[in-house]
Parts: sequence; structure tokens; C-alpha cells
Amino acid sequence: MSSTTITSSSNPSRSLAKEHLRLTAWERFMLVDDLPNFPMTCHIRFWFAGVLDRPAFAAAAAHSLARHPSLAAALDTSRQVPEWILHHDDLKPNILEVAPDAGTDRRRFSRPNLGIEFRIIHQPNGCQINVRFHHSVCDGIGIFAAMEDLLTDYRLRTSPDAPITQSPTPDNFDLRDPLKWARQRGVRGLLNDLSRIIPFILRLPSVLGIGDRHERHASSMSDTCSVERRILTAEQTRGLASRARASGATINDLLVSEMFATLGSDSHKDLRTGGNTIRVAVPISMRDERHQNMMAANCVSMVFLDRSIQQSQKDRGLLKGIAAELDGVKKSGTGHAMHRALSWMLAIPGAIELMLKAPWRQSTIVLTNLGRPFATSHLRDAGNSAGKLSAGGLTLESLDTIPPLRRGTAIALSVNGYGGCMSLSLHHDERFVSAAAAARVLDAYVEKILSARD
Repeated sequence: MSSTTITSSSNPSRSLAKEHLRLTAWERFMLVDDLPNFPMTCHIRFWFAGVLDRPAFAAAAAHSLARHPSLAAALDTSRQVPEWILHHDDLKPNILEVAPDAGTDRRRFSRPNLGIEFRIIHQPNGCQINVRFHHSVCDGIGIFAAMEDLLTDYRLRTSPDAPITQSPTPDNFDLRDPLKWARQRGVRGLLNDLSRIIPFILRLPSVLGIGDRHERHASSMSDTCSVERRILTAEQTRGLASRARASGATINDLLVSEMFATLGSDSHKDLRTGGNTIRVAVPISMRDERHQNMMAANCVSMVFLDRSIQQSQKDRGLLKGIAAELDGVKKSGTGHAMHRALSWMLAIPGAIELMLKAPWRQSTIVLTNLGRPFATSHLRDAGNSAGKLSAGGLTLESLDTIPPLRRGTAIALSVNGYGGCMSLSLHHDERFVSAAAAARVLDAYVEKILSARD
């Protein structure tokens, strides 16, 4: 799998200067799906109050890279099988200071360097830090872990008397074996996976404002992300959780079911093209209790849920049906079916590329729920009733995530909780879904989740 092995250590520095790691199936999938006009570029935006100590931040960022070396990865395509090159010495974080009106840069990363980038925007009472990264290198949960390490080190550098210690060195992870998930279930497991996957292949999902125009107009994509954002208050967020519990469902179940109801509504009929099926793609983490302290990496799979437009318009029973399906996915392990299928495809040259050209690759929307990423952080300010993070004179006031837009999918919604509130950010392809249309969809969605009943 790799020419060397990373081991845990109480010292984040490594004696190893460089190592090679073969790409996992999911990482290969993310790279193949990374196109000039549909880049797999992700962002997490952090808004801080207070004055940023630039040298301390740069030193803390370098420390975080040493603890999470995949965030400074370079791609080696000189071999028959692409590999990551991880450097462990003299890591220099890419930190840029940009103008307030610069926007969120969604341009494709220039290969071979696919590592993390920090963009600092100074504001009157604080700063905004945009973390830009390639999705093949890491997922959102991994970035949050790396950012917590960074802020911990920043706090130690700027407030040496603070009652806090460095977090444990991240452990090595065992999710990198490209065929692990395929071998784990064998041929019988593969057949079970196919029994779930094949029905999705046979259905052509409805997409928003795209149709056959998507490929022809792909060259005009803007360099900056087009995002509509809404924030639910703490009271609204508590009400949402209460309604989910009253229905015997989770917040995630409610978010998914109301997305079907929103996109299937006749009020958005003018945006839909293609098939009669609403398809919601939901990324799921493959981490379990063994991987809570793992190094940053992309460790997700994807589950697809389909409902016809007619089913989406039936309020009664929709939430219960979604809750039952997602619960079954968790219990059966079918949530990892896509990851396992990709692992099998690695053995067939060009199989992943062929799959991504098929029309059923599309989804109506990708809905990512990252939960409450800092809910148990040791940086939570005990004196702040909202539990906001504090580090060296900085207070993290708000954050949001911007997922990439895949070819064939014009909108992606990311949800996360912080400080008792909930942030919803809808990234849309402005070539096919205008800002006004995206705002209309998001406002209708917020209205539905705040009044959800089943």
C-alpha cells in the first residue's frame, strides 16, 4: 500500500522526509471527477472576532500540517498507479491575504500540488479565514480536526498561561487500503451492493436548470463561488430538533425529507429538467469510534435516496419513510456500497472514468450535514453561553462549508451547527441556477424545515 509507514508519536514532527501512498478508490474518484470547469475544490469559512497574530498563525498552521501531512500532499502521476507524495520536513503553509471583495475562489487546484490553502480577509472587528482544499485530499470533518489543532497551537503561542494542553497527536488511519471494503464483504456482499445500486442506474434523476445544456455551456463558470446562506437562530435550531424527536426521527432525517418536499414542489417546476425522480446524494463518514483522533483525510462514502416527484409532494409519511431508509442504511452497512463498488472498479482500467460519463451519475442535489463539528472541543469558552471557541484573543463567531459542484449537479447544500445556531449554505452553478432561483429554493426549504410535521 505504501513504501513507508506513519506511526503515532508524542512528537508531531516525523523523522521521515517523504513517503508515497497509493490513492484509495474514493480519492481516485474525486480526482477523476475534478474537471477544469467542475473542480473538486472545497471551502470552509471561519469568521473571527479579535486581532489575528499573523506570525503565530503561520507557525500554528505549519504545526498543524506536520500533524496532518495529507493536507500538504502532492500528486505523483509518473507511475502507472497515481500516488500521493507526503512531505514531513520544512512544511510551509500557503497563506494569502486577500481583499474583502475577492470572493471565494473555486478555481481548480493546479496539479501536482493539491494541499490546503488559507486565505485571510481582514475586517473592521476581526477577520475571515477561508480554508481552501481539494476534496480528494480531505473531507470537512478532517479539516475541522486540523483547524482545532491549529487553534490549539495558536492559543499556546499567544496565551502561554492559558489552562490548556496540546491535543493528542493524530493516530495513523486504517481506511487507506483500496480493496479493504471490497474484501470485507466478498462476492456475496458485492451482489448485495449491486442490488441497491442497479435500481439507481435505471432511473434518470431530475436536475435543476441543466438538461443537455450543461456540457455545452461549461466553459463560462465563474472563478468565485455563488452561495446563498441562511442562519437559523438558537431558538429555531432547538425547535427543529424538537420536531425531529417528536416524529421519532433525527435532524438529518428531517433535513433530507424536507429537501425532497422542497425540490418536488410545483413552485420549482420551472427549474426541473430530466427525469421524474428527485435524487438527494448524502455523503456519510466512514469513521467510527476508532477514528476519532485520526489524521485528516477523505474518509467518506455516499448514499443516494430517490423519490418520485409525486412521492415528494405527499407530506404524510415522507419523513417516516426517509428515517426508516436511512436507519436501514446505517444498520446494514449499505452506506458504504459506493465506496466498495469504487474499490472493485480500481481493478478495471477506465471503469471509474466510464461511470462518471453516464447520465445517471447526476443528482438533483448533494446535501451534506456536518453536524456540530466543535461540540466537544477543549477550546470552547466556558464563559460564553453559546460555547464558542476562543484562542489567543480570537473568538470564532461563525463558520460555514461550501461543497464542490459536480458535473451534472447544479446545487449543493451544506449544513452545520455552531454556537447553538445552524448554518445552511447553498452553492449553486450560476450558469444554470440564478442567484434569485437559488435564494427562492433555500428560502422555501428553510420555511419547510421550520414548520415540518409528519
